Amino acid sequence: DWQAYENNPIPFVVVATDAETGKPRYFTGEDIHPNDLEIIKASCTLPVVNTPRRIRGVPYYDGGVADPVPIRHALEDGCRKIVLILTKPYDYVRTSTFTVKFGARVVGRRYPAVRKALLHRAEAYNQSVAEAKKLEKQGRVLILAPNDISGLSTLTVDVDRQMALYEEGYRKAAGIRAFLDD
Repeated sequence: DWQAYENNPIPFVVVATDAETGKPRYFTGEDIHPNDLEIIKASCTLPVVNTPRRIRGVPYYDGGVADPVPIRHALEDGCRKIVLILTKPYDYVRTSTFTVKFGARVVGRRYPAVRKALLHRAEAYNQSVAEAKKLEKQGRVLILAPNDISGLSTLTVDVDRQMALYEEGYRKAAGIRAFLDD
């Protein structure tokens, strides 16, 4: 519903990773146009699994490569309260797995900066979540996280487990309005 999108006064920001620099690029509502959702596609383009999406000639990957939890950017944009939706349990600590290291090596042949970002991703994720938890204690962040992901991963296709996770998230989201109105 493009008209509803255009009429929505809430700023729109989506992050993608510039494959040439390995740095995050924060696209805004000015970058999205009817029938051109390339920034959305770029923001969820997985290295190794997908080829990067090109926007104005620049290749991009998933924004989570360069900025896995963009808390700092939200604060820099002036957000006073942040709802952080994690896809892993609250106390999850990300590590750089063999799969990530292998993927970094593969994609790094063409995009060395992405290799570096992938290898740093676990540390960046953990630092950002730690910062979010500090802000949560101050009442500035509401963290919604699943209790358990039941073995789901990015590429898992299991409708029942996905629906259970979705329903858990939907129940937890009931507290968002009270948090924002407080």
